[in-house]
Amino acid sequence: MPETLTIHSAAKKLNLTRQAVHAAIISEKLKANYESGHWEIHPEDLDKYIQSKYDRKYSKHNGDKVFDMKKGTISIARAARLLEYSYNALYYLVVSGQIPSKRKNKAYVVKIDDINAVSDKFFDGKRIFLPLA
Repeated sequence: MPETLTIHSAAKKLNLTRQAVHAAIISEKLKANYESGHWEIHPEDLDKYIQSKYDRKYSKHNGDKVFDMKKGTISIARAARLLEYSYNALYYLVVSGQIPSKRKNKAYVVKIDDINAVSDKFFDGKRIFLPLA
């Protein structure tokens, strides 16, 4: 394997178009260096991109993390796991407005405080605790 990859070889490896790889570089999702008139991608950076591509903990909206436990925001799926509650039932509570939420891109983001505020009503008093800093 060469020391660095071109956009073309990275696209082939990812089964994407060159334009999609270029867009990932421009949006800083894929780390690359512009050298001598072309982009160079280190194989380790491509591996990191592959690992993080579908991992929601890396999702960003306007430069901020979409889900950030330290800031008190969480996905419906993660909240359901932590509460040992049905994902579909929690999703219904969110989309019906019984638990406040915000849409960021395609994801619903709920605040842990909002979930805890209705915990007695819906979750038998189970609460989600913020991690210690």
